[in-house]
Amino acid sequence: MSYIWEDYRPEKIFRTGKKISPYMEIAENNSVLCEVNPLIRFSEIFSDSDILSENEALENIVFHYLAMTDMLSGINESQVKVNWLEKEILKGSFGEKLKDNWEVIQLRHQEILLYTLLHKLETQQIENEFFNACKKLFESTSLIYEKNTDTYYFYISEDKTEYNEMLLDTAVMMFWDIQYRLEIIWKNHYGIIDSDDTMKIHNIYIL
Repeated sequence: MSYIWEDYRPEKIFRTGKKISPYMEIAENNSVLCEVNPLIRFSEIFSDSDILSENEALENIVFHYLAMTDMLSGINESQVKVNWLEKEILKGSFGEKLKDNWEVIQLRHQEILLYTLLHKLETQQIENEFFNACKKLFESTSLIYEKNTDTYYFYISEDKTEYNEMLLDTAVMMFWDIQYRLEIIWKNHYGIIDSDDTMKIHNIYIL
């Protein structure tokens, strides 16, 4: 996907595209004339204003201004994509429960989830993304798989607070493969035979 700020040159002429793909911001980014789909990122500016589509000179000026604003803000392609993903989450495209959770999740946790989701979509990798996200969301985690029951036992070293539960629930909705069972163990580690450090009374979870 090309963006108006990529390969930017002052001599470019931007126009609203007539038949451009809904998934592309610019159909051709190497020529002087660039057709743009403004509805991907700039719908609030273009969808409610007929004057822009009727005045090509003004439309071109606005696109140049937006491209330069992008560059000055230090935005990159990944940031554009995660911004779009967040808008989709807040629109409810990934479900109302995820949308409700998102509104109270801390910014640093939102960034972890967004960039993990972007990596999942770009690589089509499913199996490890849940664990990769949780390793960054929580202080200490570990995962044990029980093959005969298709169950994963997931240990999180932190307290089972309302916020932590909601954060984990969000990660499950975004990344967990529902064909497997998931058992969550909070704070108290599970005991492992022959590992004395994990077999302390009152500090283990009995499986």
